[in-house]
Amino acid sequence: MPKKAGWYLGYMNNTNQQNTNSPFDEIYNHAVFFAKREMHTKGVLFPTCLLLTKHGVRGFSVKFPDNDQDKTRFTKIAKLMAVAHDAMAIATVAESWCAITPMLLIPPSESPDRIECVSVRVESMEKSKIEFLKTQRNGNGDFICLEPIENFPFGPIEGRFSEIMPAHPPTGNQRKKAEYLLRMMGAWQNKPMSK
Repeated sequence: MPKKAGWYLGYMNNTNQQNTNSPFDEIYNHAVFFAKREMHTKGVLFPTCLLLTKHGVRGFSVKFPDNDQDKTRFTKIAKLMAVAHDAMAIATVAESWCAITPMLLIPPSESPDRIECVSVRVESMEKSKIEFLKTQRNGNGDFICLEPIENFPFGPIEGRFSEIMPAHPPTGNQRKKAEYLLRMMGAWQNKPMSK
């Protein structure tokens, strides 16, 4: 029997109080740190969205997203949170597969030359990027580290988890409406993210 998706929402501690990075770089650094921490402590990284706001980093993740409905809900919540919290930048991180030699009709997860990785997608209103970090494991399958994949032909961010940031800063009414919709979805909570 498939496991039901579990949703975890909350604030993360902003550990870098004297940060001089741009919001784009700051959320990227949080996303990579978060991915490494989850892989080291849990051995798994559930799809997670991190938002950089005036009040720190807000985040949520979904456990066991086993169908398109869960993935669509994840994206909808991310878009609404970006508006409701007037996010400066946003990142999504998830375990993934990538293929060094892309094949047109074969998904990366079925490619013979696939690589286990973590995808890090970062967006601000000005720019976006995606990066894949190769997952290194020992002979027992235990996580060792994440490392950049050299010379990988990255294209533009596309797909379900792209274009999450609004094109323009939201108005006060748009933020209130987004908060209302999140409350109606049961996705407006102030408890800490699951450790």
